[in-house]
Amino acid sequence: MNKNDKLETVIEDYSSDGYGIAKPDGYVLFIPGTLRGERVLAHVLKAGKNFGYAKAEKILSASARRQKPQCPVSGVCGGCGLWHMDYEEELEFKCRKVLSNLKRAGISVSLDKTEGSISLSGYRNKAQYPVREQRGEIKIGFYRRASHDVAEQKCLIQPDIFDKIVLFIRKYMQKHSISAYNEITRSGTVRHIYLRSSCDGTQIMLCLVVNTSFEMKDRFADAVCREFEEIKTVLINYNRDNTNVILGKAYETVYGSGYITDILCGKKFEISAQAFYQVNHDMCQKLYAVAAEYADAGCGMRVLDLYCGIGTVGICAADKAKELVGVEIVPQAVENARRNAKANGLDNARFIVSDAASINDLGLGRFDVVFVDPPRKGCDVKTLDYIISSSPEKLVYISCDSATLARDAAVLKDAGYRAEKVSVVDMFARTSHVETVVKFIR
Repeated sequence: MNKNDKLETVIEDYSSDGYGIAKPDGYVLFIPGTLRGERVLAHVLKAGKNFGYAKAEKILSASARRQKPQCPVSGVCGGCGLWHMDYEEELEFKCRKVLSNLKRAGISVSLDKTEGSISLSGYRNKAQYPVREQRGEIKIGFYRRASHDVAEQKCLIQPDIFDKIVLFIRKYMQKHSISAYNEITRSGTVRHIYLRSSCDGTQIMLCLVVNTSFEMKDRFADAVCREFEEIKTVLINYNRDNTNVILGKAYETVYGSGYITDILCGKKFEISAQAFYQVNHDMCQKLYAVAAEYADAGCGMRVLDLYCGIGTVGICAADKAKELVGVEIVPQAVENARRNAKANGLDNARFIVSDAASINDLGLGRFDVVFVDPPRKGCDVKTLDYIISSSPEKLVYISCDSATLARDAAVLKDAGYRAEKVSVVDMFARTSHVETVVKFIR
């Protein structure tokens, strides 16, 4: 296979990213925007020794599950890559991906529950928009696939109010000659716009990420809050590093308290800018319902919530336990968690600032139930070692990446833990990502 070859081929399966996979003469081609069973005219864009990438120049025989993308930047934006398939196919793809990853790790289970998304659009409560100077103009949107070129269009999985705020900020920047960041020259003021909303849209946090000092911060905050009464707090984040990391370490609260509050599973939560909070409120409630069922953490039980963030998992799923201990590395999130426990009347909870990998040094003793909800990279080896050595009866593992989940599941299996139940909860409709909950028993 060579670059610029053109050939007719049939899509046989999907990659973990949702790309169609064709295997002409045994050679693997990844072709985005295609569906299983389709025959396409493929144009090879990149050819390696064993696999390559191509685009579908023409769909010669379309799947019955193909649909016209509703998103205006589908196929361009690097965010949502599944608008071309109907939701039934999307959910089936995600379930097969989870089970396939687990099977490769030696975990053979059937799905206990499959929770499809309640909404396919407008479901995200958080967005981080790149702000870039491109060809002399301010561009605010999301990156095009495999590039840092910003595509300016309405994002269908964000709430409408986010787009209105972004449009206002761009006009304000133009009116007051506030520059956008240029990645090549590393100059310009505004790098990102970070928005977070409560489930009812009545409380919005606005965080402006800047590359330099921002002397107009007070006037800016006053203007944007007068325009949008939903904005309850405005922060400035300072990031002067030459990095793809969006947020710097230094924050300044310009207006409001620096946090917003939300209601989740009937509980009230305070959320700071630094803290992790699930992006899909309605599906998060379904996720935590599954976690609570799997944990069954009743009176007399000690419960550990690792990677606890602002305390949501433990407070929602283990509020009846004898003791709840949360561990989280972000100090601001731990402060949120402590206040959240108090606000919800939990006197059985305490939260500790610590890296999950260092938990063995805390001397916390043995727990009956352990929750883990790690980042996409999965659990640290030391964290798994601690869990195994402390020998809880039940481990409820929540994962946004079934590949790293499967890797960790194999370690747990070898240590004597069995995956008793597995559920899929689609928190990220129209993207290739999906949330998985596994109940391990000793």
